[in-house]
Amino acid sequence: MSIELLEEIAGIFEKKGIDYWVIGGYALDIAVGRLTREHKNTDFLIKIEDSGRASRALEKKGFVTSYVHDRIAAEKDGMKAKLIPIEKTDGHYSIPTLNVFAEIPNSLMKPVKGKLKGRAYKRVPNELLYLFTRYSPNPSDALIADNLKINKNSLKQIKIVVRRR
Repeated sequence: MSIELLEEIAGIFEKKGIDYWVIGGYALDIAVGRLTREHKNTDFLIKIEDSGRASRALEKKGFVTSYVHDRIAAEKDGMKAKLIPIEKTDGHYSIPTLNVFAEIPNSLMKPVKGKLKGRAYKRVPNELLYLFTRYSPNPSDALIADNLKINKNSLKQIKIVVRRR
């Protein structure tokens, strides 16, 4: 899949004032400043209260959206994105997915700015990338994340629960 989907969705969210964090493979690419592999989809975290607004904004731009389990699937021209709603509660953000539940202190959820192919994006912090790559279906993601600068004290503050199916 090409980077155009990442560019388009980030642009839509920025224009509409929807907070987002790129997560997954493209977040790793942004962290290292280059494309590291082909991607099947694009993953974003969005605030749960922005879910409806995000879906409507994408639909107005020709995306087909649907709720699938704990996330919003968005598709356009055969390209796919996942929007994972996150909830801010007292002192932390909760990121529920089908196989992993994470609680991240608010202080660690400040978007990290980075560039990919000359365009700026907001992504999750290195610590979150590092932890989530432990559950990635792409072994190369964990190898890349192993080389990111990680604050071990911050890492200890993140609670991860793996759910077995």
